[in-house]
Amino acid sequence: RNPANDARAFAQTLRELGFAVEEQVNLGYQEMGRAIARFGRVIRRDSVALFYYAGHGLQVQGSNYLVPVDMEIQDEGEVPFNTINVGQVLAKMEEAKNPFNIVILDACRDNPFSRGWKRTVSRGLARMDVPAGSFLAYAAAPGRTADDGTGNNGLYTEALIRHIKTPDTKIEELFKRVRAEVRSRSGGRQVPEETTQLEGDFYFARGSMIVEEPPSPSTPRELAPGKLTVRSNEAGAKVYIDGVYEGETPVTATLKPGIYAILLKKAGFPDAAEKVRVEAGGARVISIVMEKPAPKAGDLYREPATGMELVFVPGGCYRMGDISGNGEADEKPVHEVCVDNFYLGKHEVTVGQFRQFVRETGHQTEAEKNAGGFTGCGALDLEDKEKPWNWRVWANWRTPNKYQENRDDHPVSCVSWNDARAFAAWLARKDGNTYRLPTEAEWEYAARAGTATRNYWGDGQDDACAYANVVDRTPLLPGGSAWPEKHECTDGYAFVAPVGRFRPNAFGLYDLIGNVWEWTEDWYGKDYYNLSPRNNPRGPAEGSARVIRGGSAYLNAGFCRSANRDSRGPGSRYNDLGFRLLRTY
Repeated sequence: RNPANDARAFAQTLRELGFAVEEQVNLGYQEMGRAIARFGRVIRRDSVALFYYAGHGLQVQGSNYLVPVDMEIQDEGEVPFNTINVGQVLAKMEEAKNPFNIVILDACRDNPFSRGWKRTVSRGLARMDVPAGSFLAYAAAPGRTADDGTGNNGLYTEALIRHIKTPDTKIEELFKRVRAEVRSRSGGRQVPEETTQLEGDFYFARGSMIVEEPPSPSTPRELAPGKLTVRSNEAGAKVYIDGVYEGETPVTATLKPGIYAILLKKAGFPDAAEKVRVEAGGARVISIVMEKPAPKAGDLYREPATGMELVFVPGGCYRMGDISGNGEADEKPVHEVCVDNFYLGKHEVTVGQFRQFVRETGHQTEAEKNAGGFTGCGALDLEDKEKPWNWRVWANWRTPNKYQENRDDHPVSCVSWNDARAFAAWLARKDGNTYRLPTEAEWEYAARAGTATRNYWGDGQDDACAYANVVDRTPLLPGGSAWPEKHECTDGYAFVAPVGRFRPNAFGLYDLIGNVWEWTEDWYGKDYYNLSPRNNPRGPAEGSARVIRGGSAYLNAGFCRSANRDSRGPGSRYNDLGFRLLRTY
């Protein structure tokens, strides 16, 4: 009942003693982990670091664990994976190399979970070794539990708050008094214990380290000021020193010797805080890292060189393959796949974006070079009655279709896998991020966007025209005939459409089905689904063709599905084959 009350009361007491406090109550597992990570950053280069915890604690095989509020643990085997090891806190303190580290654990309540656990789970907490310069206080002797109290606070924290403000009391003496009170009030059932490796004297009421006797009041001396320079990984962050605005990073301030609270603020970032000691006559430079909050599904990143927009796709797991049961043999077996976070192009790479790449690099596509023994690009020519689809010398990314103007907002086509990779490498050099083609697993995860149907709009193939540019009733030429096999709907485009003209999926991604096929990173393997790992599969190690996905404006319903797979040699190029890029997270 009382841990939250204890935390609030002790936080207020520390503030009154001059400590900079981050107060958190009722944290879940991820929140607790992030709070400890922030604690590790804040205490770097400080003189005193203090960690206080009130709540449930468990001892499993000699290790101590703090229990988040959102964990429901069924057996002791789950404990290390669902709780926070106290050793993480000690490691942060040891890494910071502060002269004074204080850990107070009012965490020795009874195990809140199953009473049928094995004997590896013991009552209370276990003794721990502490780093040099550290003081560790337990609310109860190791192996024993603590009293939650009958009032608003636990017995231990109530006594600690009562004694901690006593002037000129060394930390060891303070905790002796706390121990005596708790022993007396509990009738000897609860006896706090401490472990210390302190090498200096610490006084809570003074809030600082005492390494020598202070000068006599009759002989005061003025100490020389010191200089403090505050930098950050983010330029233009507003710097506050003890609440006073000093300017934007980097800032240099002349200050009297002492401990100062530094606060950085910048729009779009959580505040970053740190405490720092300024020595007399010294000059100190600190760098405070400001971390952007994690993006949310659908958040956009706008690439500055080309204006390309990429959508944040949060990682997750899904069933990959022919879920609907109407696919091909290479889409089986259906299997679970998990992928990490990534950004994916909101649209296919456009003609305009590819034109910028060619202009800046002088790149010649494989269609323009007639590479691989093929002339130009595979394209449609309705006047060629024998082979309407064939290699055309006139066809390349600049002129992929003799029946339609190639606009800058059309998806680029007649580009090979090798051409797409060259574009990705160019963009990475300009932007500084890592760009590549998506893996086949990432592509299908993004296309499905949480669905388990034939397409991201459902199972109805003739509903496609609201969501995708596919083979439909639209005539090929004015007054001409439509495709013989088609979706029984009208999307308004006989050939490719400008990107983004149809409805997006739940992730905010457009045209993943239809318009143009899209290259992926993977080699194609007909039986790869039998061998695929669960986490971040990347396709076979070698092969002769690369996977393409999504179908195109020239293809019927059998090809325009989330699960459909096809392949082409990496030097192949067709006027219905393009790509979109992934940016790693």
